Amino acid sequence: MMDQKKKPEVVHIKRFDKGNRTPAEYHREFGLRKVCEFCGNPAAIRIKVFADPDEFKKRCPEMAAAIVATNPRGLFIPAVETVWGPMVKVEDCGACDLCKESAVRSMGSKWSKDWCHHEIDRQGLESSHKQVFASPRIG
Repeated sequence: MMDQKKKPEVVHIKRFDKGNRTPAEYHREFGLRKVCEFCGNPAAIRIKVFADPDEFKKRCPEMAAAIVATNPRGLFIPAVETVWGPMVKVEDCGACDLCKESAVRSMGSKWSKDWCHHEIDRQGLESSHKQVFASPRIG
């Protein structure tokens, strides 16, 4: 008699997490752990705004000085590596399904796309788990 391998259990959306929630709801709760900046509900999207360190120092000198003064590792602005090179993370915002359109508009008006890069993560949406990158206009 051949040793039969145990097949993995098939989990349907109706029975995911013992029927308590869908995969999208699970991802929203445990994947990002963000809340809406406007109303406090669980976040559906996450918006990150990045800026070039030199451009950030030139356009927002007060904020750059505050970051340098409060940095515990030394007198510099910490940068993260992104697809655009080393960038300063200026803002990280979460928004729920009801507030996401106004959040995208407010981030676009607050941080201009002329010198900032916007990264929008539409978490928990079955149609697309890809991140959307909005780069600055050229010319």
